[in-house]
Amino acid sequence: MYIATVHSTNSWVREHIDTFQDTCLWTTCQTAGRGQAGNTWESEDGQNLLLSFLVRRPPISAEQQFRLTMATSLAVCETVHSLLPIEEAQIKWPNDIYVGDNKLCGILIETVLMGTNIDYAVIGIGLNINQTQWQTNVPNPTSLKRLTGSTYQIEPIANALTTALHNELTKLSDATLKARYMQHLYRREGEWQFVEREVNTMPTQIAQRNNPNAFWAKIADITEQGLLVLSPKDTNQPTQAYHFKQIQYIL
Repeated sequence: MYIATVHSTNSWVREHIDTFQDTCLWTTCQTAGRGQAGNTWESEDGQNLLLSFLVRRPPISAEQQFRLTMATSLAVCETVHSLLPIEEAQIKWPNDIYVGDNKLCGILIETVLMGTNIDYAVIGIGLNINQTQWQTNVPNPTSLKRLTGSTYQIEPIANALTTALHNELTKLSDATLKARYMQHLYRREGEWQFVEREVNTMPTQIAQRNNPNAFWAKIADITEQGLLVLSPKDTNQPTQAYHFKQIQYIL
C-alpha cells in the first residue's frame, strides 16, 4: 500500500493495527521518521524509500526475535545487490546496511510480545535512493545515486524489497539464517576499534577515532539474542558480549 505522505510508516501501521491482518506500507515522504536509539531519520521528500511491513505471530519465540533483524537485513542486502552487483552490501551490526564505510539503509523493528511469543512486529526500512545531500549532521550517509550517479524509480525497488522480505520471513526458523547473516557482516574479518558508550546517551553519537577509551577487537560471534561478542586484541582482557546500546564502532 502506498501513501504519498505519512508522519512515520512504523507509527502509521501501529496506529492502524486493528485494520489489517498483514500489510506493507511505503512512502517517499515521511515527516517524523524515527531511527534506532532515539535518533530521527532524515529523508528528502520524494527521494527515498520508506517502508514498513507488518508481521503477525511470526513462528519464533520472543527470545528469538533477533531472527527478524537477521532476515530483514539479508532481504535488504539481496535487494541492494540486485541494483549494485559490483558492490558488497554489508550489515553493520545489528541492522544498518553499509556499502563501504557509508550507511545506505537503516532498519527499525518494533515488536509487541504476548507472553513468550511475539504478537506482532512492525519492520521499518529506510533505504536511501536518490538523495545526495543531507541537512542534519548525518555522519556517513550514502545513496544509490551517490554510488552510481544514476537516478532510480522507487516503486520497482519497493516491490523488489517487499518480495525479498517476504521470502526471508518464511525462513525465520532456517538453520542457515545466522550463518548467512554473519557472511554479510561489516568488518567481519580482522581487528577494529570499538568504544563502550554510555547507555543513557541519546541520541547516538558517532565515536571519534581519537577517543581515549577505544580498544582493538575482532568480532567473535553474534549470540541468538543479537549480542555482539568481541574478542579484544589485548589478551589480558576477556571476550565480552555487548547489547547494541553498549558498544560503538569507530568509523
